[in-house]
Amino acid sequence: MSYPVSFLSINMRELARARMLFVSIMITIASIFFLQKIIQKSLDSAYKSWDTLL
Repeated sequence: MSYPVSFLSINMRELARARMLFVSIMITIASIFFLQKIIQKSLDSAYKSWDTLL
């Protein structure tokens, strides 16, 4: 009777690892999009300031 319990615990551990991997990938993608937006905004403001200077 102990075999299904150990199998279930191994399965839960694998599920937790896969969930952590998925969450870390999603956080990485979200941070990349966030950084792209920030860089785009700063570039736009830099271009506007250059236009006003010239």
